[in-house]
Amino acid sequence: VASLVGYATYLVLGDSASTQATPVASRPIGEDLENALLAGGPPDLLKADSILRSKEGEGAPEILLARVRERTLSALDVSGDPAGIDTAVQNAKNAGVPPGDVAFAELVSAILRSDAGRADQIADQHRADRSRDALFNLALAVMAERRGDPVAQELLRTALAVEPRLRPASVRLARWLILHGDAIEARKVVDTLPERDPSRKALDALAATKSW
Repeated sequence: VASLVGYATYLVLGDSASTQATPVASRPIGEDLENALLAGGPPDLLKADSILRSKEGEGAPEILLARVRERTLSALDVSGDPAGIDTAVQNAKNAGVPPGDVAFAELVSAILRSDAGRADQIADQHRADRSRDALFNLALAVMAERRGDPVAQELLRTALAVEPRLRPASVRLARWLILHGDAIEARKVVDTLPERDPSRKALDALAATKSW
């Protein structure tokens, strides 16, 4: 009887119970959206925005977390304006996204607002529990870059060890290596970028200026 009840429940609820048991950050959001967010270039983020506009009205926590990622990466590498991050973070939290999952976004917001005290507070609070979070390590690396701290390189490598497809971390690592005179290691990183990636030309041009 119990098995029949369980089967009937499955027929009614489908796999919603298993979805609810999966951590929000691990829930699938669709391959196209995931790939666009990992690529993180301006055209990719426009594509992500378009996909999110069609999905976020459903209020799924994983989609609202994806919106946080899009707003944060857009602010970090496109607009420099953190205005959209805070609203996206609040919407995600209201939908049940754990605070740790949006810590990277709050850190980037503080960095872009030049609020060093807030940035340090967020970094100290989450550094241990988000050590395997690629985006949090990217955010920590941005903070280190801006302070001229060489730990930036280590943080970027950690981000890429966790998620090798995180292109914004690859671009930043290559740039850091070029600026610090490590052309050989920089070339290894640049060569991981897609052949038509516009960042390749920009990085090659930067490397040419440093070779004189």
